[in-house]
Amino acid sequence: MNHYCVLVIYNMDINQSKSYQFLKNQKENTVIVCDNSEKENKNDITIQKDHQIYISMNGNKGLSYAYNQAINYIEKVNPDMKGKVTFFDDDTIISEDFFIKMSQTDKEICLPVVSDGNSLLSPSMFKNGKSIRIKNLEQLDMKYISGINSGMTINLEIFKDYRYNESLFLDYVDHYFLYEMKQKKRTIEVVDTQCIQNFSANGNDKESDRKRFAIFKKDSKTFYKLTSMKGYYKVIGRRIFRLWLKYKDFSMFKD
Repeated sequence: MNHYCVLVIYNMDINQSKSYQFLKNQKENTVIVCDNSEKENKNDITIQKDHQIYISMNGNKGLSYAYNQAINYIEKVNPDMKGKVTFFDDDTIISEDFFIKMSQTDKEICLPVVSDGNSLLSPSMFKNGKSIRIKNLEQLDMKYISGINSGMTINLEIFKDYRYNESLFLDYVDHYFLYEMKQKKRTIEVVDTQCIQNFSANGNDKESDRKRFAIFKKDSKTFYKLTSMKGYYKVIGRRIFRLWLKYKDFSMFKD
């Protein structure tokens, strides 16, 4: 069975990607690296030398755009869209049994169990206009299931008539995808395989946090308009409050 792994990177050396270092050695899979970098790098040389697929986005076009470019490539080389695709962030630590477990399920969309080493990141629930972390899988109500992109494994057949919404640049791409798939009655399963991810909502300095907030605000407004505006102001309010405590500077929130 064809299994493609899509990895989106931004302004980094591919050799520093934990995900890529693991994936390139999984010989039965094809790795597609979509490079959103705005800086010159030699990633194309490295990736092609590893006999994997490199796609330049010619600048940062956003996560959804990169995903769609990868899917377009897959459809070009695999027009019947047979097999599966898994999306990964660049810093995900992937379990050795990941691909074995994902190949054993017949569900259309599969989510691994992803943690930050301490608490559960995914799966989660999206309910009453907000994302809700769960402490354990027993708390998960499949009616409200959501989750993060990294590790999400999807039957390629879904993409015969679907592409990611490119009005979402970075945030809520995963939540909106699963929202739409539930509307379409696609089958979803949580698979018993573990991933660990370094997850951070903000950058490491004031300027990067300011830019990150601007993206989050725009994507949040787009997402809630597409679904329901319930919860939007609470989500934005919490993010503003957290950044205010950190910097005490309202100029961070100006468009």
